[in-house]
Amino acid sequence: MFFTLISFFVAIGILVTFHELGHYCAARLCGVRILRFSIGFGKVLAKYTDNHQTEWVLSLIPLGGYIKMQEGSSDSKEDDPCSSFTSQSVYRRFFIVSAGPISNFIFAVMLCTILNLSGIQEPAAILADPPISTIAYKSGFQKGDVIQSINEKSIFSWKDADQELSKLLFSKKIIKVSVKDCYGFSRNINIDTDLYNINPSENNIAQKNGFLLSAGKSFIHSVKPNDIADIAGLRKGDLITSISSVHYPDPASFTKIIQDNIGLPIEIGIDRRGETIHVVLIPINQIINQVEVGHIGVEIETRFPMITTRYSFLQSINHALTYTSNTAFSYLKMIGKMVTGKVSVNNIGGPLTIASHAGQTARFGLSNYISYLAFISISLGVLNLLPIPMLDGGYLFYYLIEILRGYPVSDKFMMITQRLGLFILIIITSLALFNDFSRILFY
Repeated sequence: MFFTLISFFVAIGILVTFHELGHYCAARLCGVRILRFSIGFGKVLAKYTDNHQTEWVLSLIPLGGYIKMQEGSSDSKEDDPCSSFTSQSVYRRFFIVSAGPISNFIFAVMLCTILNLSGIQEPAAILADPPISTIAYKSGFQKGDVIQSINEKSIFSWKDADQELSKLLFSKKIIKVSVKDCYGFSRNINIDTDLYNINPSENNIAQKNGFLLSAGKSFIHSVKPNDIADIAGLRKGDLITSISSVHYPDPASFTKIIQDNIGLPIEIGIDRRGETIHVVLIPINQIINQVEVGHIGVEIETRFPMITTRYSFLQSINHALTYTSNTAFSYLKMIGKMVTGKVSVNNIGGPLTIASHAGQTARFGLSNYISYLAFISISLGVLNLLPIPMLDGGYLFYYLIEILRGYPVSDKFMMITQRLGLFILIIITSLALFNDFSRILFY
């Protein structure tokens, strides 16, 4: 618990600092006087005043931060009236406010670039069995094929293969793919994309056309104490080698067999540090979504064959920019689907979820923690750009109206919309906290 809290507070502190530094730097560039730069809220624990008379403050509650700019005219005769935020042109105000979220994206790109340069663990480009009638199946790809190059461009990881194929499948040209099968024999496969009609606007183009990542191997992630699996002797970290007559099942197959065999004996084979063990257990019934299914009290995870990939400086920046933009747009799409009801609001996570994930990734190593920081930084950037009053995006919305009309929105309009924004934020925060506690109590 202590380690999780420390990981969470460090993450929030770093992300908030970079966000507020964006506002700070933009304001300083525009000549705006900064009165206070605070990390956290509430009682001041420590502070320092610099030569520009800016207070740098560390406060008691580390769940956010803020910068306080000079808003109107100052009582001090030494202060320049033009150094206030409100005296700036609408374009400068837009720049200052937007700099916070933009700095979150820049920070994510920096983190991802560092990871790409130092080397990241990624799934190897190993194919699963392609579904019949897909392009991959018709072209002759087989389960276990390792993609080595595409159009003579070396492929190092699954991400490389997926991105390259998604880019080329609708090109109406021949794609030359070099693979090595599961027995170590190499062969070349030509994909004639002119034979197929592929919509370039679709998501996951390569995967939808049969190029699927090998399922990897299933391991027991956790065992519920005193439940069926625990009593039978299954332990965290066990490799599942078989269940019934299925060898090396993926998590979906394993779960389906358990759920479909209430009250019936099932033999499960596991590998525990090189030792082969077979256990027989009987799933008990459990009600999920008003449906009775089998249950033994385990969580399954998939571990893929991994490789360490290092990129050049320019490649690292390119991959970082691609990841940041793709993640931001995916986050926006998810929000849109929540608004339209296509995705459940149960997916909204709050501070407890963030803390839990921060602790988990930190335990897995520094690179995982940095990767999670990059993801959260992107999420914060997108969230702050939403046109909700009280957020940066709400103020940017006001400034856009001012630019279009030629004069600011009225105080009354701002007051009404900010009350609405506060109400929306309270609803979102309540949902996030409810989901957090629900996960703790019921999962």
